[in-house]
Amino acid sequence: IGIAREERLQAGFTEEELRELTEIADQGPSRDTLVEAARVLRSRHLARLRGEPVEPMPMPMPMPTSGMAAPGRGRADAAAAD
Repeated sequence: IGIAREERLQAGFTEEELRELTEIADQGPSRDTLVEAARVLRSRHLARLRGEPVEPMPMPMPMPTSGMAAPGRGRADAAAAD
């Protein structure tokens, strides 16, 4: 991560932008979670290709939205939509 940070600084990112990127990255799932999700999805896909029955995926829990903007919208728009 240190290398990516230095490259971003050289590319013209400000310290504030780098802090924002860190905050965004901290809010998402971990790399291990994403890798496990990909493994599960691949396994299910291959099972379907083999003609095996695949149980429906459970619906995820809704994410809390307090104070967080929806993707593609500003905070004011997100607050007005709630």
